[in-house]
Amino acid sequence: MATDSIESNFVSMKPAVEFIDIVDQYSYNEDLECTFKFNDYTPQEGDRVAIFKLGWTLVKDYVVFEWAPIDTMVKVHSVIFNKHILPKNNTEIYQVCYISGENVLHGASSSFQFSASLSPVMNKSIMCLSLSEDMVDSTRKPNDSDEELRKVEGRK
Repeated sequence: MATDSIESNFVSMKPAVEFIDIVDQYSYNEDLECTFKFNDYTPQEGDRVAIFKLGWTLVKDYVVFEWAPIDTMVKVHSVIFNKHILPKNNTEIYQVCYISGENVLHGASSSFQFSASLSPVMNKSIMCLSLSEDMVDSTRKPNDSDEELRKVEGRK
């Protein structure tokens, strides 16, 4: 029987390169800043950060890429994808990946989509969240106070 602990039989699930603050949707009319950090990886010449359609199988399937910075003194980096090179397809789902100079995947983001502008539904959700403290029970019946409020709001 081996004396190795059970933990030594498993590969770490933490990616060597981790993408930070990826959201569900980006506008292709704005530059995309992609921030990432190195967990257990030393950047090297030829590394790149690439946008792929979700489901890609070959490294050459990238849509667009930027060369990754190779400053080893800094743990958190970012690259900027110019808005003019971003995909204009708003039905596809994408992800950002960190690919080494040897064409090895070292990190992948969660999935996201591009659109001309951010979804109004998303903006409304954010608005509702920010107003949550002021929300009232919408199931109650209108009363005299509500009528007074409508009059005051009508004067604005």
